[in-house]
Amino acid sequence: MKTKIFFTVVMAIFMAIVSNANVWRVNNISGSGAHFTGITEANNSTMVQPGDTLYIEPSATTYALGSLTKPLTIIGNGYFLAENPETQANTNTSKIEGIYFQTGSSGSAVMGCALNGTSYIYVSNIRIERNYINSTLNIWANNLTDILIIGNFINATIGSSNYIGINNVLISGNFIEKSAGTAAITFGPEVSAVIENNVIQGIITINNSIFSNNILRAGSFNATNTAYYNNIGNDNQFGAANGNQQYVNMEDVFVGTGSTDGKWQLKTGSPAIGAGTAGQDCGMFDGTHPYKLSGLPSIPSIYEYLQIYNSEAQEIEVNFSVKSQN
Repeated sequence: MKTKIFFTVVMAIFMAIVSNANVWRVNNISGSGAHFTGITEANNSTMVQPGDTLYIEPSATTYALGSLTKPLTIIGNGYFLAENPETQANTNTSKIEGIYFQTGSSGSAVMGCALNGTSYIYVSNIRIERNYINSTLNIWANNLTDILIIGNFINATIGSSNYIGINNVLISGNFIEKSAGTAAITFGPEVSAVIENNVIQGIITINNSIFSNNILRAGSFNATNTAYYNNIGNDNQFGAANGNQQYVNMEDVFVGTGSTDGKWQLKTGSPAIGAGTAGQDCGMFDGTHPYKLSGLPSIPSIYEYLQIYNSEAQEIEVNFSVKSQN
């Protein structure tokens, strides 16, 4: 049998990874032929070296808790994939029962995954990007720096209330939702953060920080020694000085329809348009790390796949469409 392969490339083609690092497949489905079945197993392998990448392939079964002691990049398939156009041909999610960033894992990143259990950050220089986070994310050690929490869809609390000397925490481009009377972000007096261009619901408690271009749908704002400007609140959480807006009807702000994450885009005439610093929009779709629908990682994705067998010619024609993500 002959095989013909035809390629339909929409915006970009796959690029070779120009790096000395290795890429390893992780898949918990029996018979997948992947290198490993779990994250901790891959981390503990002598074959996997610092700086390598683990591709967590989508599965109907949640991956066990991952414990990292090496700087590794973890990449999943994204989420809400059936709700948004041109995402992935395989709409299953790379679900993980949380990640522990242990001693030795500084420099690690995780993106495109669904973190369904509590995750702990014990080291500096960690990047949490474009994930669905459904349980508490804790920064859980003294004297940490350079923690990036960017472009995530979070139904959980971000917390670090009992530790000191934590600096350069960036929370940007996220959707963060708890009930209005529950903690969404809770940082103690020795945590310094920049919190910008997020859509938030819940109680915010911060100190020694910068808080700008955010939309607080409901909840309270408790800040000490903090600069806050160009934010929008449904009540008088920020007052009306320094570019802040108060008593804004949230039905006037968002489109309110579409996918689980897409409905938080700004509607035509929204008071959040151009209301941020330097004319940026408030909310999660603008700023230095704007939110990307479905948390698609910044690598090419196959969003359409079609295989046709021609019995007369004994040929298989495979068509797939590829789109770059940035």
